[in-house]
Amino acid sequence: KFIFPGMIPTAEAPIWINAFSIGVAPWHKKYMDDIGFSPIKLFDYMACSKPVVVSRIKGVTEIVEKNQCGFAIDTENPEIFAEHLLILLHDQDLPESMGKRGRAGILRDHTWQITTQKILHFIDRIQDV
Repeated sequence: KFIFPGMIPTAEAPIWINAFSIGVAPWHKKYMDDIGFSPIKLFDYMACSKPVVVSRIKGVTEIVEKNQCGFAIDTENPEIFAEHLLILLHDQDLPESMGKRGRAGILRDHTWQITTQKILHFIDRIQDV
């Protein structure tokens, strides 16, 4: 089943994320190259222990592969995209183990506290220049 709720308040995101089985983020590479992006959606999925199927784009691929929390694929190819969704829908253990690894990766590397420390460290370095 698919539900397209449109925009939802940020505070409600965990409720919606925990209502589904797989976090999907098929970013269109052309637009990402032109405007850039933030992988917050990926981090939200991982924080909620969801396995992910995401576009193979710089930055995202490395996070997914490092944490072994899903598949970074050519999401613009419908057959490959569907194949990876079906792998996760038909396997009883893989989605749970990927979800757990993703959450552990978030807690280890990408909490707001850790991100804040990285920003402060960067500011300290540029002030010394």
